[in-house]
Amino acid sequence: MNEKSSYGTEEIKCPFFRRHDRQMIGCEGITHDSIIRIVFNSRRGRDRQEDIFCKNKYENCEIYRMLMLKYE
Repeated sequence: MNEKSSYGTEEIKCPFFRRHDRQMIGCEGITHDSIIRIVFNSRRGRDRQEDIFCKNKYENCEIYRMLMLKYE
């Protein structure tokens, strides 16, 4: 389910994480073969989001909770 192909994503635990770049996190989309992108004002903001949610408490992430509805 998870395509952790980006450098530095080894610690990511969220099953919906797909990729990241300098200021963006890409998650599984709501439709087949799509991606939801969250764009941050800085890399620091992206890193903070990843540290809090993608790497640790992904069950508390709004996008994770939204995507779980897709599978219920």
